[in-house]
Amino acid sequence: MNDISDKIPCEQQEYYSIDEVSEMFGLSKWTIRLWCNRIDILKPYRNEAGDLMFTLVDVNHIETISRLVKKKRMKLKSVKKHLETKSDNGETTPVSRRK
Repeated sequence: MNDISDKIPCEQQEYYSIDEVSEMFGLSKWTIRLWCNRIDILKPYRNEAGDLMFTLVDVNHIETISRLVKKKRMKLKSVKKHLETKSDNGETTPVSRRK
């Protein structure tokens, strides 16, 4: 399994643009926007220019969603339920950062 820390740039940032997240996971911006609209656990904010910006927690969730959709072939409804259950149980682990 790929380690997400390999996908995150060495320099830790507070926020990541939709372009950076798209590049990290090989996802289209359209797909990321769709997931944000359908899965409540993703909480990006819009900067002054109106661009979606993601925290490291959001990036971790996107990695999980991507893995569940691509490798486990789960539908978004099932992914949403899985993430909500995982979040309620406190099992979500933070993304490890590259040094």
